Amino acid sequence: KEHSAFVEVISAVNRLPDSLKHFVRSLLNYLFNDIRLAATLCRSHCLGNLLIAAAVYREIESDITNEQLARQQELLHIPIKSGLTGLAEKLGAGERAVMPCTSTPAQLQVRYTNGVAITGEHKLSDAQRGVPVSAFGAHDLSKATPVARSPHAHPAAAGSGFYQLGLRLSLLTALPFLLAVL
Repeated sequence: KEHSAFVEVISAVNRLPDSLKHFVRSLLNYLFNDIRLAATLCRSHCLGNLLIAAAVYREIESDITNEQLARQQELLHIPIKSGLTGLAEKLGAGERAVMPCTSTPAQLQVRYTNGVAITGEHKLSDAQRGVPVSAFGAHDLSKATPVARSPHAHPAAAGSGFYQLGLRLSLLTALPFLLAVL
């Protein structure tokens, strides 16, 4: 909590309208007080992802452990949807404006127009390819089954579990952007 970047975030959050400020602060408090999220705070993460994690975990009974969640992934389906819905509504996106693409363990993947694929959000944030993104998706770590597929996908993405890059801004990218511009 004493980290300079966190202090800057709190300063930005304090400039939000009161109802949104209280909501984001409650998520930050939850993030630091739910023991199940302690290991998450030992690693570097995007603020938006941390807020999403807090919003989802608030929807999970406190006596359910991470080990139980890993063994019984069906326990995550409803909390993921309700956590995202609550977060989206507070940000003004409205009910059902943000839907999870999957509630199974997955890694973010991007394929560039030159056919190169990058897996993992950290690698994506460091990559400076100078080439347009043709497709994105989530690689299911338990089985490689796409959740959705666009008929307009780039040929390099055919049969790969990638999804055509759309023009909609997701909550995952909108929230950090919102906080960054404040």
